[in-house]
Amino acid sequence: MPNSDYTMYVIAHTHWDREWYAPFQHFRIRLVRLMDKLLHLLEHNLDYTHFSLDGQTVLLWDYLEIRPENKSRLEKYVSAGRLGVGPWFILPDEFLVSGEALVRNLQLGHRIAAEFGHVQKVGYIPDTFGHISQLPQILRGFDIGTAMHFRGLDETGLRSELWWESPDGSRVLLRHLPTYAGYTSAAVLSADLQAAASDLESLAREEARRATTPILLAMNGMDHMEAREDLPALLREVTARANGLTAVQSSLEEYFAALEDAVDSMDNRKGLSLQVVRGELRDTNRTPNRRVMRVLPNILSSRIYNKMQNERAQTLLERWAEPWSALMWTQGEEYPTSLLWKAWEWLLKNHPHDSIGGCSVDAVHAQMETRFAWATEIATQITAERHHLLAKQINLSALAEDEVALVLFNGLAWDWEGVVTVDLDLPVIFLERWAVARVPQPPEEITPEMDFVDIYRWRPHIEWAGNPPILPDPSFKGLHLCPLADDADETNDEIPLQIESLSRMIVSHPPGSGISVGEVVRARVCFHARVPAYGYAVYGARPDPKPNKYTIETHPHNVLENEYLRVEIRSNGTLTLTDKTTGEVYTDLCHFEDGGDSGDGYNYSYPAEDRVYNTLGLSPRFSRLADGPAVQRYRLDYDWALPCGLDDQRRRRRETTVNCPLSVIVSLAEGSRRLDIEITFDNRAHDHRLRVLFPSDVPVDVSHSEAQFDVVAHPVCPEPVGPEVWVEDAPVTFPQQSWVDVSDGTRGLCIVNQGLPEYQVLDTPRREVAVTLLRAVAHLAAGSEMQTALNGAGPGMPTPEAQIQRRLTFRLAILPHASVWDEAEVWRQAHAHNVPPQAITVERTAWRQGDRPASASLLRVEGHNAVLSAVKRAEQEDALIVRLYNPSAEATRAWVTLPTHPTAVWRAGLDETVRDQEKPLPVEPDRRVQVTLGPKQIVTLKITG
Repeated sequence: MPNSDYTMYVIAHTHWDREWYAPFQHFRIRLVRLMDKLLHLLEHNLDYTHFSLDGQTVLLWDYLEIRPENKSRLEKYVSAGRLGVGPWFILPDEFLVSGEALVRNLQLGHRIAAEFGHVQKVGYIPDTFGHISQLPQILRGFDIGTAMHFRGLDETGLRSELWWESPDGSRVLLRHLPTYAGYTSAAVLSADLQAAASDLESLAREEARRATTPILLAMNGMDHMEAREDLPALLREVTARANGLTAVQSSLEEYFAALEDAVDSMDNRKGLSLQVVRGELRDTNRTPNRRVMRVLPNILSSRIYNKMQNERAQTLLERWAEPWSALMWTQGEEYPTSLLWKAWEWLLKNHPHDSIGGCSVDAVHAQMETRFAWATEIATQITAERHHLLAKQINLSALAEDEVALVLFNGLAWDWEGVVTVDLDLPVIFLERWAVARVPQPPEEITPEMDFVDIYRWRPHIEWAGNPPILPDPSFKGLHLCPLADDADETNDEIPLQIESLSRMIVSHPPGSGISVGEVVRARVCFHARVPAYGYAVYGARPDPKPNKYTIETHPHNVLENEYLRVEIRSNGTLTLTDKTTGEVYTDLCHFEDGGDSGDGYNYSYPAEDRVYNTLGLSPRFSRLADGPAVQRYRLDYDWALPCGLDDQRRRRRETTVNCPLSVIVSLAEGSRRLDIEITFDNRAHDHRLRVLFPSDVPVDVSHSEAQFDVVAHPVCPEPVGPEVWVEDAPVTFPQQSWVDVSDGTRGLCIVNQGLPEYQVLDTPRREVAVTLLRAVAHLAAGSEMQTALNGAGPGMPTPEAQIQRRLTFRLAILPHASVWDEAEVWRQAHAHNVPPQAITVERTAWRQGDRPASASLLRVEGHNAVLSAVKRAEQEDALIVRLYNPSAEATRAWVTLPTHPTAVWRAGLDETVRDQEKPLPVEPDRRVQVTLGPKQIVTLKITG
């Protein structure tokens, strides 16, 4: 050892992938065996002071489902600090889930750990495939000031101990695990005690090489590894050698407490301080002889169907079920805490990095689909119930006898104004009553005083047919719609409406709606609506036997146009878009590129001899679906012959082709600044990657994409990795939440997506934005034939379902704009695209008479780049939680209009705790609260009363 005294803190642990190269139940059997032995060890060897359960708490639940009798034993050792659990529920992939999902993960992890006696307050993230920019701020929101990580940061020139800063300036003390071993540095010690002691001494010398203090770290564990029972004896042997090294068995918290003391002491010495790393950590290895640390960037596009299912479940929970439950709770209704958390539990169990990453065996991803479905079903039902509860309180007295009420709900914090496409469910019973009412009955007899037209009309019924009852037809051809007035004497103008489809079906109704199931005629309708921020608006709808007629502006057969955009569909299916507000023209938009993929669940790799196909030379079939006053819509159908797969050596694509039907529906709504696109692809080919491309012609070196509580810049041309250190290519594809943008201050193009987390801006003169639609691969981990990585990152197991032989529908939008993303607030259009209004249909006779007006807002947020992230009830008390963030680099202010006048409004942490120094914010008489948001800052408001 060097001429100094060092203390090595040895952390005994297991890294627990809940599901990965085997499904959950297989790993649970191993978990039960590990925990049984561990509890016996802790009970019978008091020298064995601590074991860490990987920063997770779900393992406690998984174990106790099989061994419920051992709960008190677990509580004993967690409370005593001998078993480390939390702060997470599960170890998540950070890029593939929402910011709110990360917050709920930590909230649930804290709750469970606290119930067992102690929360391990360390941001333990040992194996996640890179890290988001705002994680330090998120951890600080839970009063966590330390973190330990492995991937996403090359160690060249860096010490082991660093400050890691979020863009708002929040920082945590980061322990950067060695990139040659990660969390397994002391996992391969000899079974022989003397040899193992020598191994630890050698490890200490390696650790001291990068250490900034005398506090060293050894991680005694690896994937699914059981406890080494002779560890205390081994550490005594190391210490007894009197070579300047003391080895102690430790917890993560004890290690960081010692490290923080050492850093404080170092900082007090003039000129000494830790290095600082900032923001997103997603680079690959650039250091010789470090083959373990890889960021595995293309998990972003593996099993894309799981990604889209995740986005849907998150959106339903975060934008609909939680906010509307909270808003109705402020109006006196029950808050469904247990149901909401059950939905979150199912969803969070899909968020481990190997699960949501799409890099597990087929059984894992099949089971994930069930969990996604359960989370979605709960969120959908809760939302419907809250909407019906509110509808019961609305005054529908202005509704005519032949009308039903269409109630629209807004899931955004600002007023919705634009075209909505919703289902109007007309009960068959209502239609039959309407039909009877509109058909006059024949008179009992013909009299001379009657008009001859009536005589001509009714004599056949009376004399020839014996005056049978007339059976009216309940079908209809048209619908009339107008905003409902607050008073029966008021009238509103009728709104032009398009009927997209009509179908008869049986639907279920939420509890409290009067009936459980009923037969309806479902009309898919489009019209221009106005719905207040997090509020509702009621429209009266009545059927008509005559079809809707409207005057429309005619367009050429291949053109869509409104007041903001003109779109021409070219003969090859590409789009030429003119932004009429700026005069900028974008050409060749929305063409497709398909290349071979010899990679695996972790990595995209082009085959050694690739052939890349595109649709630029194809001629799709055109069909016009709608050309009405609300929406113009075209469909393009391609017959696309693609290679059926790779050859047996996986070096080239086969000559044999298979037809993969591809359809594109292009929609332009009245008053819309964006062009909506729906792509359906029937994947019948193997071993390939499909992307959709949007040439921007914007000469930029960086793109910007939405991230968790942030917007992050990514380079168009990342620095390549040198051949002498290469284990994988530097990432050229990047994560996005709901949008990516390229702009030069004058010309800007934003591509909105729904559940498609991977994009690339191509290094070509045209700067095409390429969004990955799917990757179809054959293995969990490939061999050495990949061109983009040295070898596979896991077992080389076949995963035939990763070939995604299914029909998928993708939703995107094109948004041209002037200036840059933050000035244009492109996120508003992206969120509006992904959170359109929802609707329910009610009859006046089905409800008690309420007193709510026909349109109202329950919550509103105003302010430039003030983004609403969460509305929910507080976890521990009767308080409303409203969370905002500012994704821009400039400070801003927000004005929040609350649903009721509060007793007090406080700033709180993400853990919903009000810090001691905080003072309540002033509330204006109109229930408005002003909030200052610093650059990139997350602010949580806790509202009582």
